Amino acid sequence: MSDAQGTPVRLGGTGIPAPRLSITEVKVVGFDMPFLNLVGFFIKAALAAVPAAIIIGIIWSVVAWLVFGSFMGRHMV
Repeated sequence: MSDAQGTPVRLGGTGIPAPRLSITEVKVVGFDMPFLNLVGFFIKAALAAVPAAIIIGIIWSVVAWLVFGSFMGRHMV
């Protein structure tokens, strides 16, 4: 960031100019990983997904209970 004259804004008055962000393009052309390490990673990811799925299921159950439970007793005769 800078003011109208192009002077860099200082961080906390330390005299250090603010870092400039630049975008660098990166292209991955290859990936080498031993098979057993890859299998271990997938097993850990699958085990980590179990508690996440349980938590998401609980959240969806509560939302469904609130939404559909609010319609109970509001039926027309």
